[in-house]
Amino acid sequence: MKIISFSFLLILYIWSYQLYGQGVAFTSIESRYLPRICLPSRAPLYSNRNPHDAINIILKSNFDHVNDSAISVSEHKDQTKTTGTFSYNERKLGKGENIPVTVVARGNYRFEECDIRPLSIHVIRKVKKGIKKSQDWNIFKKEGKKLKLYLQCSDDPDFFEKERRKLLQEYYLYVMQGTLRSLSLQPRLAKVTLLNLDGSKYSQIYGFFLESKKKLAKRCGMKKEELFFYRFDRSVNTLVAYRVNAQKQPVPYYPQFNPTSMLQIKLWNKFIRNEDYEYKKKHNVARLVLASTNEVFLAPFDYDLSYLIKDDPEYVILDKYSQFAERFLIWLRSLNEPHPIIVAQIHALLQRKEKMLKIIFESLLDEQGKQTMIEWLETFMESLSTYQQELQELAADHR
Repeated sequence: MKIISFSFLLILYIWSYQLYGQGVAFTSIESRYLPRICLPSRAPLYSNRNPHDAINIILKSNFDHVNDSAISVSEHKDQTKTTGTFSYNERKLGKGENIPVTVVARGNYRFEECDIRPLSIHVIRKVKKGIKKSQDWNIFKKEGKKLKLYLQCSDDPDFFEKERRKLLQEYYLYVMQGTLRSLSLQPRLAKVTLLNLDGSKYSQIYGFFLESKKKLAKRCGMKKEELFFYRFDRSVNTLVAYRVNAQKQPVPYYPQFNPTSMLQIKLWNKFIRNEDYEYKKKHNVARLVLASTNEVFLAPFDYDLSYLIKDDPEYVILDKYSQFAERFLIWLRSLNEPHPIIVAQIHALLQRKEKMLKIIFESLLDEQGKQTMIEWLETFMESLSTYQQELQELAADHR
């Protein structure tokens, strides 16, 4: 018989108590419906406990080239690559000055649509080792040789406040998602100064770093899913996933998705009005595998096309969120997942309402940004509360 340590059971009990509240027995929730418990990030960059505390960074490079609109998204990994230097200053991380780096534009939609593209910042192994020797507690520690940096899409004076608001709204969605018991990538806010190679200012904007999928997998006790591809199978008239085996032959691959994780990703994206994801094709979704069960867990990311953030003509016409909240409630009623998992996840979201509101109230958003997010949160939480009450009444009728 496998022996489970007392400390692990204690942590699990405390967690279940906090998640499901008093009066709900832990044994009433089947183990396969429990969210995956992940360790907090050990990377100094993401260990900050104040989500409103921004790290100051200075990045010097040829940004006219990086943001050249003549370079298409299909070419960007090679064509936008350039060298530069990276500096940072933060109370706990200390200082890093003029670190040699390679800068590459990244993204798809943002690559095409943004005046200032999101970036990957690469440091070579030799340079990283030198940083570690001189300063063990540094920005690259436990995060690898590459940092993903999302930036304000434009610094055009006519749209500056609007673009700043959208960047911060997306950042705070990650922060709020992190309060839930679900797989979520850790963000870190940054005040970013972009300099041209001659030292002149290119732009000064907000941005945020985002944890790598590999590091998320590691702290959740998982690994990234192996590569697979799709082929059209005429016998079933649909696309079928395949992997290449040891003999280099394609074999059908039928992933088993964790039911809790599956509901969490659908519920969260619906909650924030985001349709820009596709878990089967790994579009804006990280797929991680738990070796002990071979189940696939899902972690969503990239919320810039959420209707909560992007321009939404329908919202302007309606001038309120109540219509969207009603549609959300209709969608909730259509869920066909096992009852215990629905009850648990609805309860978990409702339990985080006050914490999420606090994040918005204390955020760096302007008043318009705060008002929009508060209106969204209040109305959508009301739909969740209505649905929870319906579930309770349904359960009472069946007793």
